[in-house]
Amino acid sequence: MPTFDIVSKFDPSEVDNAIQNLKREISQRYDFKNSNSQIEFEKDLITIITDDDYKLTQLQEMLKVQITKRGIDAKALSMGKVEISAGQSVRQSISMIQGYRQRDFKRYN
Repeated sequence: MPTFDIVSKFDPSEVDNAIQNLKREISQRYDFKNSNSQIEFEKDLITIITDDDYKLTQLQEMLKVQITKRGIDAKALSMGKVEISAGQSVRQSISMIQGYRQRDFKRYN
């Protein structure tokens, strides 16, 4: 009986393009005017730093839209814990998941 291997990989350059588009969108949005919002991408980790939880939620949604537009499933984003940084800013690390682990299959079924 044949077996099926599921491959879930993404192109890091597509993620980088999505991040660049997101940075451009942040610079043009009125609700992010005069805010200290940053988004960085290194290897398989995306870091978001912004002023408050509301802007963090907006950036998460904008990131999901940009990632999806580039042909990457938003389920590849593993949202980390929200941390309160120095001052009033919040920080969140988001991991990019490549491939599936055996325990993940049980969750998806």
